[in-house]
Amino acid sequence: MIRSLYSGVSGMKNHQIRMDVVGNNIANVNTTGYKSGRVNFEDTLYQTIRSGDESKNAAQVGTGMSVSGITNDFTTGPSQSTGRTLDLAIDGNGMFVLQNDKGERFLSRDGIFYLTEDNRLVNSNGLRVCDNKGEEIRINVTPTPGSNGTAGKYEFAIDSTGFADGDTITIDGVQFTAVNNVLNDNEFKISNDSTKTILENFKITLENLKSAIEGNADLKDKYSVNTDNFDPGVQGVYAYKFTGNFEAGDSITIDGEEFVATGNTPPGDHEFTTDASLDNAIANLASALSASGLFDNYVFTPSAGTLTITQNVGDPVAPTVDFEDKDTTTPINIDRVETPPPTIGVAPEAKITLSQQSGYYSSLRPTVQSGAVTGGVTTITPGESPVPPGSSKITSIIIDEQGKIYVNGSSTPADIGGGESIGIAMFNNFEGLERVGENLYRETPSSGEELSNYTDMTTLNADCKINSCYLEMSNVNLTDEFTNMITTQRGYQASARTITVSDTMLEELLNLKR
Repeated sequence: MIRSLYSGVSGMKNHQIRMDVVGNNIANVNTTGYKSGRVNFEDTLYQTIRSGDESKNAAQVGTGMSVSGITNDFTTGPSQSTGRTLDLAIDGNGMFVLQNDKGERFLSRDGIFYLTEDNRLVNSNGLRVCDNKGEEIRINVTPTPGSNGTAGKYEFAIDSTGFADGDTITIDGVQFTAVNNVLNDNEFKISNDSTKTILENFKITLENLKSAIEGNADLKDKYSVNTDNFDPGVQGVYAYKFTGNFEAGDSITIDGEEFVATGNTPPGDHEFTTDASLDNAIANLASALSASGLFDNYVFTPSAGTLTITQNVGDPVAPTVDFEDKDTTTPINIDRVETPPPTIGVAPEAKITLSQQSGYYSSLRPTVQSGAVTGGVTTITPGESPVPPGSSKITSIIIDEQGKIYVNGSSTPADIGGGESIGIAMFNNFEGLERVGENLYRETPSSGEELSNYTDMTTLNADCKINSCYLEMSNVNLTDEFTNMITTQRGYQASARTITVSDTMLEELLNLKR
């Protein structure tokens, strides 16, 4: 009778323990990295009433039950995306290794970590995360050296046509206007000195533009200006060979202007006098062309059977020369001399150089807009903006699946101390680890010693990897826990009923004396 009372007591006490574990599981259903527990029961000592032999079985009465152990379920919980780099989830086996100021080591599946002021990686309670060599992680950031930048040098060309009154040139948004008479700021004078050549006036105009740029408040400290790089161009030279001789009525047309051979002396407008000598006729033609005032761009030079046309100002377009033989009695032919080849004219060109000054070094090229500018802006020396020295602070951080840490946009793993990656501890028996609260575990003889530290996380890839921006959720299954709660409650009730029935039977026994 007494045995049943104590069996009921053991059932109530141990079902209460099971209920405590179920309640703790439910309470931690949203705890990061929590591993659910399960109570295992076993029967206890038996009292033998009758021993067994070859003809009968033994008769034994049990004395209740006890807790044989509480198992921790180390299956991986579901992952929750957080978008935070320092939220880490282990996919597979393994534990994060943490250490306090006293050097005591702990283990955890809770991957919520933070960076301290001195770049240490710690958990919510300030325990320091260890690397794969078992040393505390401290990210060492070497500041990048700064630079003073590089002066950029840029060039743009202006051809010999130069500027007409009212033309503009805009540099970095600042507009300058070419005028015959300067009246306002950001204007520059066009040189039209009749005592100077076209090229001399062109150079003076460019010097006036240089002065306007260097005198502008927005540009004077930004650029120095050079206009000395001046290409005078190449005069075009074209020779035409004549055979036969001119007769009255023959004509030659240059750039659309027709000149007719005549026997009259002096010749009329658009006429030249023939002569028994071809050389004299060519000389008369050259004189008529020069005197006409129609060809300011050309110089006509007669020679033995040849008329040479030289362009005064470089021009890449050759003159057009045609002729018509009116009388075939003495036929005449004209051919352009190709040996030696004619000299093709090249227009004069000035190249203006803008050089960045100290304090305005930049990788941005200047913008220049003008109808007088040919070919756009070319780079002679690319400018580089000054770069301040880098900070020793971490501005960005990435953690890959192997636990290697990259900071401040670098493609090289950061120096974290003695190891190469975040440490992952492995055990032969994870269920033997001891819970110590705050999502921490401790190594025990049951779990065995931590396996050798891994020098590279690649050796663990078959078993686990680290997922940054994720957290491992609790692996508690509420369906299982509520079912366990029901069966625990019924077990507790049945054990309690055993005690009440046993008490009633004892009461009947005591009433026999009456």
